[in-house]
Amino acid sequence: MSVLPLFLLGAAFATTDFNTQTEGVNPAYQKTLERDLKEGMERLGVPGGTAAVVIDGKLVAAAAGGIRMLGSTVTMKVDDPMHTASITRGMTALLLSRLDQQKVLPWTTTLAQAFPQMGSMHADYQRLSLLEVAYQRSGVADIPPSSFTDLALLPVEQARATYAERTLSVEPETQPGTEFEYRNGNFLILGAAIELATDRTWEEVMRAEVFKPLNMKRAGFGPMGTGKGVVVPWQHQVVEGKVVPVYRDVPPFFGPAGTVHCSVLDLLNYAQAWVEGPSGEGDYLSPTIWRMLETPPIGSRYGAGIAVGDEAVGGVRDMGHGGSNTLSSADWRVRRKGRLIVATMLNRSSPGAEKLYDRLEEVASRWVDATPPPAPKPIADVDTGENLLKGVEPIRLLNGKAEGKLVQKPEGYRFDVIRTDEYPFQVSMAFLCRGLDEGKKYAVQFEAMSPATRVVTVAVEQNDRPFDNCGLEEKFECGPQWKPFRFVLTPRNLTGAATRAPVFFLGNEKGSFWCRNVRVSEVKG
Repeated sequence: MSVLPLFLLGAAFATTDFNTQTEGVNPAYQKTLERDLKEGMERLGVPGGTAAVVIDGKLVAAAAGGIRMLGSTVTMKVDDPMHTASITRGMTALLLSRLDQQKVLPWTTTLAQAFPQMGSMHADYQRLSLLEVAYQRSGVADIPPSSFTDLALLPVEQARATYAERTLSVEPETQPGTEFEYRNGNFLILGAAIELATDRTWEEVMRAEVFKPLNMKRAGFGPMGTGKGVVVPWQHQVVEGKVVPVYRDVPPFFGPAGTVHCSVLDLLNYAQAWVEGPSGEGDYLSPTIWRMLETPPIGSRYGAGIAVGDEAVGGVRDMGHGGSNTLSSADWRVRRKGRLIVATMLNRSSPGAEKLYDRLEEVASRWVDATPPPAPKPIADVDTGENLLKGVEPIRLLNGKAEGKLVQKPEGYRFDVIRTDEYPFQVSMAFLCRGLDEGKKYAVQFEAMSPATRVVTVAVEQNDRPFDNCGLEEKFECGPQWKPFRFVLTPRNLTGAATRAPVFFLGNEKGSFWCRNVRVSEVKG
């Protein structure tokens, strides 16, 4: 069992804090968001809510509408805390990722390793990893909270440990690791594992490893406030045909699956971390871990605590999560290759809330269309450390029946794909790079173009184990104009002195691909 100095572990901070940007919103967008939020809540019979929109990393609108509590006249404020319900699951995934990065509780830990004293664990669960549990592929039975009323009387750590033991001692509903099943139990099991590994409650570790680093300043647990007065929003439900305010929530031991509350601005900070992380911005988590969280198993649309869309070329994939505890509801979503984030929170759960979320996304998407994308940073302005590719010329890699020609021109390297084989990785151009060390962070940078738009994969591979990437494998789209690209990796599983870094896999499309100013350099700080 590890005892953690929690606030020391929470030392890596995100740079984004939308709590400080409310004065810089777009007045026209603000007015539209306020109107659409108000109209949507009136149609749904929701007393109060908040919504906010980020475009290209900037807060452009943040609205509050309605009242905090039926029967009062106290109006909502944009920084009011609201319940997130199941959105909490992604926060639990981030918490565990921090422990993985600190080598306290790796994602590869099996359930048998996480609970070494649980002699009653069913054999089918024992080899299942924590990551598969977060992907909701554990196979655990869907046991409702009403079946565990006795646990609500226990301290949360004891309740979660007991829940995990009871759940993992019965036969799985489906074969563990094979099928997606949306279950509260998956994240309660993760919470119990976190508490056993840290000797702290999930709530303590969440405050230190998620709330504080991500600037979630109004975040807490359970119902907002104390149940007295109207200093924060109340939740609401229908009782005998009437909407009434209530002060309650699911039992506290359900925390890892859904008891966090926070403001809509806090929720944007959380969502922005998912957008920035894979590109290497900030040091909260490594890009490799972010990509692992956002990449679901084949055939699934659920990553580790978030719902995801198709893989995005040249940007961030669509992602997000909604939540409802039947008393409140909330939603965050990333769209348009990461350029757009929309977050909405309501103090009453309504079956029609999804229509309001969709409406706000539709309106905000038009704002994205009217906003020129930010200019990419010139390569020279990003990393100026020693170029590990200095003096290295690319080599041509062909397999099977593929044919291609590599030519060096004054304006860059040109690779002509003349003939392709049936396999997409048979035609490539590679730079042999020495000197990459595990645990260090590197930036792979280059400019690329193609006379016709095409998708290319860039990877860093083992030289002695080709097709086994050691921390980077990303798709990007290039076209007739030169465009700079930058990818960040922390090498892993290095076995030899040399790596192929980067390798450009050109796929099965004939034509030409150009690149120039290719560099690999260590990222300092």
